[in-house]
Amino acid sequence: MDIQLTMKLKIEGISKAYEGSEVLKQVDFCVYEHEFLSLLGPSGCGKTTLLRILIGLLNPDSGRICKDVLCRCCPVLRRDEQQDGWE
Repeated sequence: MDIQLTMKLKIEGISKAYEGSEVLKQVDFCVYEHEFLSLLGPSGCGKTTLLRILIGLLNPDSGRICKDVLCRCCPVLRRDEQQDGWE
């Protein structure tokens, strides 16, 4: 049985470099309705750069941002339901 989920945000291939130093490299993820997203990582890993791109303060060097996209997919397994971790 297919479940229809509303994708609120889709990030595809976002990359950004400053003076030749790559900060973001081909970032991909989706956020669906009623989901929460946290960005975690050490200082200088690109969290703020990604957020600035998402709100329009910076332009990515490459990639695409889609908002409010309706998509079809099969049910998503929660981490504790998966047999072999994150594979």
